This record gives sequence, structure tokens and C-alpha cells, in this order.
Amino acid sequence: MARSEKYLAWRNCGRKKKFYTSKTAKKAIQTIKNQTGRHFYYYRCLNCGGWHITKIKQEKMARH
Repeated sequence: MARSEKYLAWRNCGRKKKFYTSKTAKKAIQTIKNQTGRHFYYYRCLNCGGWHITKIKQEKMARH
């Protein structure tokens, strides 16, 4: 993998918290919501196969 590809993989996935199941991602979202009142979303990562959370609502992301 070239240096630029490694950087993009890190930027898109490596610096984010990885959840191994959608259930654990949902639980983390609920905890954040209880603490802050803010809505977050989870999505399946195409780079690592895990789940990440985001503040950005996208059509295919599940809202919790």
C-alpha cells in the first residue's frame, strides 16, 4: 500500500473508534445521547468491516 493510501485508510477509518457489532455501536450512541442530548448515527465501515458513529445523518445510516 502506497503512503497516500495508508493515510487515506487512517483518515477514513484508523483514527475512529471501532465497534465490532451494531449493537455495541447503538449502546454507545445511547450513552452519548443520555450524556449530551445530541443525536448520533452508526454505519458499517467499508474499510475495516466494523461499525463507527457519526454526527452526520445519511440516508443509509441507522438513526438511534
